[in-house]
Amino acid sequence: SRLGEFLTGIVLGCVFHHHRTTSTSGDPPSIGLIADVTSVLMVLIYALAADEMPIPLFVCMISPLTALWLYAMAYDRGYIAKMLQMDLLHTMGEWSYCTYIHQASVMFYLLWALNGQDLGEIYNMVLAK
Repeated sequence: SRLGEFLTGIVLGCVFHHHRTTSTSGDPPSIGLIADVTSVLMVLIYALAADEMPIPLFVCMISPLTALWLYAMAYDRGYIAKMLQMDLLHTMGEWSYCTYIHQASVMFYLLWALNGQDLGEIYNMVLAK
C-alpha cells in the first residue's frame, strides 16, 4: 500500500497552503538553499549508495529528504528551481507528458495492426498474468 506516501503528500500540501495563506513575512529565507542541498543529497544517495544499501535503510533515508525537497521546491527558489524553469526543460516536459498520455492508444493500435486486427488476441495479451 502507498498510503504513507499519499498521506505525506497531503500533509505537505496542507502545511504549504497554510504557510502561504497565513504568513505575512513571505517565504522562508533559506528555502532555496534547502531545496538545492536536498537535491544534491538525494542525487548523491541514489548515485553512490542505493545499490549497496539495504532497502529499509534506503527508504528511511530518502523519504524524509524527498518530503523536504518537495516542500522546498514548491516555493520555486534556488538554483535547481531556476534551472527547472528553463524553456528547454519546460518544452521537454510537455513532450514527455504528451508521450505518456498517448502511449496506451499507440500501443493498442500497434498491437491491433500487428496481430491482423484481432481484438481477442490483444485482450488476452493485455490481461495475461
